[in-house]
Amino acid sequence: MKPLLRVACFAVPCALLVAASAVSCGGRSSLRTRLRPGADGGAGGEAGAGGTTSSTSSTTSTTSTTSTTTTTGTGGNGGSVSHPIISGSPGSYMQAETSVAATADGRVAVAWIDVDMGGNSAMGYAISNDDGDSFPPVQVVLSPNGRQSSDPVLAVDPAGNFYLIWVGYYISGGGPSDMHFYVSKALAGETTFGPPVEAGNPADAALGDKPWIATTSTGGVIATWERDDESNGPDKGFGLVAARSPDGLTWQQSVIVNDPTFNVFRNLAYPCTSPLGARIYVAYVAISNQGYDIRLKYSDDGGATFSAQEMPVSLPSETVAFDDPTCVTDGQQVWVSYGIMNEPQGQAESDKSYKIRIAHSADGGSVDWRVDAQDSAAGSYFIHPQMVQESSGAIDVVYYTGDFDWDYEGSFRWGRATAPASGFPPSQVVERPVTFTQARGDSAWLGDYTGLFWQGNKLYTSYVVNTSGVAQIAFARFATN
Repeated sequence: MKPLLRVACFAVPCALLVAASAVSCGGRSSLRTRLRPGADGGAGGEAGAGGTTSSTSSTTSTTSTTSTTTTTGTGGNGGSVSHPIISGSPGSYMQAETSVAATADGRVAVAWIDVDMGGNSAMGYAISNDDGDSFPPVQVVLSPNGRQSSDPVLAVDPAGNFYLIWVGYYISGGGPSDMHFYVSKALAGETTFGPPVEAGNPADAALGDKPWIATTSTGGVIATWERDDESNGPDKGFGLVAARSPDGLTWQQSVIVNDPTFNVFRNLAYPCTSPLGARIYVAYVAISNQGYDIRLKYSDDGGATFSAQEMPVSLPSETVAFDDPTCVTDGQQVWVSYGIMNEPQGQAESDKSYKIRIAHSADGGSVDWRVDAQDSAAGSYFIHPQMVQESSGAIDVVYYTGDFDWDYEGSFRWGRATAPASGFPPSQVVERPVTFTQARGDSAWLGDYTGLFWQGNKLYTSYVVNTSGVAQIAFARFATN
């Protein structure tokens, strides 16, 4: 096999794409355009290139907002539906890349990347104490030592502690450098995240990308991310890392998979866990000279070791989108969602799919059935699907949809299947209109993922609204019973 085609661009200033914008890009989205067959370096990503002051958290002066709590539509092409923005901040250029988690006692945390007018990025968040009916003023978590911040993801444990993971880095020579993965913890009952701690090895000089985080059935925390070590040392290669912790404060790292030959690049590693079993699954995208595919590994010892073999999830005939796969598990069975394209792979902008496919495996060894989850009557293309499973076995998905890039009449939608193997009924509208755009450098950027969480017969979602030309975060809650 020939070595994987390498793309030298780490980050491209978004100012080249956005008129009158001084924001430049780094972190996760720029890495998405690296190391991809056919990629041209493209637009950069979400994070700014300026410096920030070293701090752990601070509060901005915004007012609380109220969120709707009922379902909003029944599919089709009806009128507008809108939810209040919860990320309002007078110093922000845009907000995107959002995540949500909720507790059984009615606390809801929402986080997002917040880019200011100078191009600096931090983790914006708000924690509601009334099940998302209202949110307090926005707060921010900053990366230590003036690093930029990107890719926030939330998790919550059964005790009600929230965990926030992200990647911090500097911009050096036009690209990200000195990348570290941080976790902050908000104790049960509190509305502020504590000081960041490192989930990775502080001495690790490798590049990295896209962290995800989940809690386990034993009360621990598991995090995953991509690691790109181009040194000549023993740890060199394209790989995926897992970090595990009993409390979110102390961490141990392990290798999910590593390729020292640099022939296969793996990224977007998404962990899924279940309160019904100890098995941890990780779904991810693998890229080689043969194209993109979705693969799966699992751990039965809390993330200390992973299965030797990679289970193929996608079919060789499928043109897989470079968009985050997600997975859910009941402790043994696993369902994996991913996008399928009908156009060339390796776009500089976000890949848009014409199908959202869900593959099922009874044991993590092979796929036994597949089903499509998108509502094709609602739009021709789909971006950033997220998936959760209810205790009943029903599966919920959310996604952006539109008929073409820069479709100003796009929408954000929710699909729910009570018997997933039998297919998904028509979706419901969460937000309409949404500008359906693949552009990463624009202030209307949809981000690279959305927030979705299920708890106590209620579905919680956070997402981007952008019809004003500026991406901001909205929140919605729905009853699922």
